[in-house]
Amino acid sequence: RLPPAAFPLWEPFLHEDLVPTVVPAGPALLAHTAPEPSLDAVTDLLAAPCCRSWQFGPQQIAAALRTVDRRGSGPVQYYTDVVRAVCHPSARSRLAQRLRRQAWVLERAQEERLRDTALGCATQLEAGHAAPLSEQPLLQGMLTRGLAAMRRPKPE
Repeated sequence: RLPPAAFPLWEPFLHEDLVPTVVPAGPALLAHTAPEPSLDAVTDLLAAPCCRSWQFGPQQIAAALRTVDRRGSGPVQYYTDVVRAVCHPSARSRLAQRLRRQAWVLERAQEERLRDTALGCATQLEAGHAAPLSEQPLLQGMLTRGLAAMRRPKPE
């Protein structure tokens, strides 16, 4: 249906009521910081429905395993090198941003404990003086899941 013939005459007076004002939305992530979460809290976060699929991909892990030199290093150093290869600085930055976005969602779902855990993990990933990568429970859990996915037989 076309507007009435008089509409072009009245539209300038009604323009503000007809055209909604667009307020730019901020990014859907929390910028707060939180203390380092406990191992139990991170385990609960990874077990939550929103994070059950969080893992390093088998392709990423396989590539890291091919590039990391195993000779002359102990198991702890080897594990540290694999985590560092899988979770390079740009991947850590992306993961921290995703954690902050997940914290925003968890806040709206009134899951304060999980929100604080996600923020704590993001803060830990962003901090330059944080614990070594291989000691961060979130990365350990994601690597463990990825390794377990590599071991599962493929469906035929």
